[in-house]
Amino acid sequence: MKNLFKIVLFTFLALSFNSCLEDDPITDYTSIDPIITIPNANWPSVNAIAPLTLEVSTTPSDLDLYVRVSWENKLDRDLTVTFELDPAAISEYNAKFGTEYVALNADALQLPSPFSVVIPAGQREAKISVKLLSTKVDLSKSSMVAFRIKDAGSENIASNFRRMIFPIALKNKYDGRYVVTGTMVDVASASLTGYFPMNYDLITLGPGTVDGFDPDVWEDFFVPIRSGASLSGYGSFAPIFEFDPATNKIKSVINHYGQPAGNGRYGSLDPSGENMYDPATKTIKVKFFMHQPASVPDAPHIRVYFDWTMKYKGQGHK
Repeated sequence: MKNLFKIVLFTFLALSFNSCLEDDPITDYTSIDPIITIPNANWPSVNAIAPLTLEVSTTPSDLDLYVRVSWENKLDRDLTVTFELDPAAISEYNAKFGTEYVALNADALQLPSPFSVVIPAGQREAKISVKLLSTKVDLSKSSMVAFRIKDAGSENIASNFRRMIFPIALKNKYDGRYVVTGTMVDVASASLTGYFPMNYDLITLGPGTVDGFDPDVWEDFFVPIRSGASLSGYGSFAPIFEFDPATNKIKSVINHYGQPAGNGRYGSLDPSGENMYDPATKTIKVKFFMHQPASVPDAPHIRVYFDWTMKYKGQGHK
């Protein structure tokens, strides 16, 4: 009878321990041998993980990886814990949530060498940082970087708390949704007028460059306009604004679809405008042109004059 009781008790404890690892975010293993964890490990996960939003900058960003000894006592010796990249986690994440993340391009990361950290004797936790070079990230792709504990010497590693993933979302300080007011004059067609006020998104392309996107009317890289009482837009034309991040002045305006696009349209900055971003009010004032030689044969072929005031509204999308 005593043996039966011991077997039942052992089975209950084993099942309880297994349940803690699989179901609950518990990293306290004080009643057993030392177990090495990433205390804020986020993979596997029941829910999608919010992207880490970083500003595009020439200054590298730190991705911090923590490691902890979960035990009732402190180790009496130094412990070296080694990390490695975990591309399998990206594939697993995509399969579970239907996303299309790709591994962050290698030249955008600076991994420590060796990729390991020492938890000193008498301590429970340590940190190692990976440098992310935001200016080298391929912004045309949805990027993610994933890590896992590879080795912890002779100590056990918690299977459910050894992996960490970082979905990356890069934005510069001009990125976001704006409410645009102002004027628009088309010298080739007086019936085409500005559509104001309108929401307009600026999407990060680089440290000081943003792509114009219409989130409401066409949901595309377009400038919505009015044609009489109807809504319309200029085909193959949307502005790309390049700012000087040091001064917030706009350096240039070009066409998203090419300089020129297939239909001959191209963009340029009107130097008579204020052409700058005010960080205090989060307002952009800009004048720019759409050129089209087929409609205006005489140089400089300016067909449309835009004069925009753009007030920041919040986070954009796309």
